Amino acid sequence: MQRAHRAKQFAAFDALKGYEEAVRAQEWLYEPYQELSPEKSEEIDQQLHLIRPHDQVRITWFQSRGATDKETGNYMTDSGEVQMIDTQEHILLVNGRLILFCDITNLERDEI
Repeated sequence: MQRAHRAKQFAAFDALKGYEEAVRAQEWLYEPYQELSPEKSEEIDQQLHLIRPHDQVRITWFQSRGATDKETGNYMTDSGEVQMIDTQEHILLVNGRLILFCDITNLERDEI
């Protein structure tokens, strides 16, 4: 038997494909979603009306665990350039991430 074929014979075998990822997902610490005050919602709405593509922003949003669990997840924060803002679909694209307007908990526009 050739050496290359012999090596394949003893290669690691993942009998439970995806199991490791599923276990790692359970290790995250999730937080409950916090409703925004009407004042904070209005502030974010005003910021969204001022933002244009290519603006620099610092944004915090709630990322839910998934389609089945919208009430728990993690609050994520990122800074970067607004690549797209769609007021019809209520989405913002920052650093390649699509963020729903309703998930935004804080938004600051960097003045240059």
